[in-house]
Amino acid sequence: MIKRLHMVTNGRVIGYLDEIRGGALELVTPPLEDTARVSLAFAPSTKPVQRRKARAYIEGLLPDSEDARRAIATQFHVSANNPFALLSVIGRDCPGAIQFLSDEVMADLGAGGLEPVSEQDIGQRIRALRENSDQPWLGGHEHWSLAGAQSKFTLRRKDERWFVAHGAEPTTHIVKPGVRGLNKQALIEHVSLRTFQILGMPTAPSQYMLFDGEPAIVVARFDRVPTPDGQLLRAHQEDLCQATSTLPGAKYNVTAKDVVELLTLHGASGMDIITFVRSVLANWLIGAPDGHAKNYSVLLTPDDVALAPLYDVSTGLGYGADWPKVAMGIGGEKEFSRIRRHHVEKFAADLLGEALVDDVLEMAIQMARAIPDAFRIACDEVPVDPEGAAQLERTRRDVGAHCSRALAVLTGPA
Repeated sequence: MIKRLHMVTNGRVIGYLDEIRGGALELVTPPLEDTARVSLAFAPSTKPVQRRKARAYIEGLLPDSEDARRAIATQFHVSANNPFALLSVIGRDCPGAIQFLSDEVMADLGAGGLEPVSEQDIGQRIRALRENSDQPWLGGHEHWSLAGAQSKFTLRRKDERWFVAHGAEPTTHIVKPGVRGLNKQALIEHVSLRTFQILGMPTAPSQYMLFDGEPAIVVARFDRVPTPDGQLLRAHQEDLCQATSTLPGAKYNVTAKDVVELLTLHGASGMDIITFVRSVLANWLIGAPDGHAKNYSVLLTPDDVALAPLYDVSTGLGYGADWPKVAMGIGGEKEFSRIRRHHVEKFAADLLGEALVDDVLEMAIQMARAIPDAFRIACDEVPVDPEGAAQLERTRRDVGAHCSRALAVLTGPA
């Protein structure tokens, strides 16, 4: 028997996802006026999307974490290995604008509600995620999905209060306790993201917050847009694994050149392409190892494709550990310590052409000079306890030393 989920964008049905024989997925998104395409990986059509591409798109909506999938499966009594089954129970509020709704949910499309939660409630939830990798990301009556491997949950912010979103209600903020085992990592992620913002790059707004003493980075969702009448619309987006039909497990295989070619093919602005190139170099200079394809997204409208604000930026320096590689190679090199001026020049030529090599090199030099001060400013903005201050100081010192080494090779002989 075929099982079906209806694909709905802000109340409008735009396609369907079927589970057919043997658990295969069949995704159909017919052409519709005034509707953004579902993915850059496939065009709207009345024919089913190639199954490999459909699978990559759907997998990109779900958690990467096997622990998170098992917890969802246990909570809702479905199979952890069946993406259709998982999406059938957590598809009411997904990354991007599309909800995946069963016939039963479609019969009452607006069902849901907002439940106020205290800072103590949020703190308990953060504490549980921090202490136990098997802890479910979702609470009772929640049916949202978030991609990625890091523990997190999502809430609604309204009238200066926090709410749990039940049913199909959209959420507005993502709360992350930080990577387990890395001291004050949520703080470091916020400061890293803020550093990019100080450098003039578009980023998702973030805050470092304490809830009942529990620290977290809280990131505003760029795929949720408030309207003048107080409503909340879902804006469509997809990450660059979905856009390139890459399964999440192969997220490090997407190259910077792949991304620039994709953005160029689909008419993204020159400014967006420069922002992406700049962000790859900035990830190297700040010592951030996780700038892979799932940590970049595009916003899709009926008339436009745009690079989404940057997110999930976090330096790995400051922990006394070995963080040797960037996610996307620079001129064929990934190891931080081995990237040289000629790698940056090759990177620029491959992505933008020989005419812009000097401009990109100068861009890298200016960022290497600016990042230490920007990082210091970002650190100074955040009130922290002595342990947090010590971690910030270690990280600031290591980021500064790394930028000094990079500046030496960028301004030295080719």
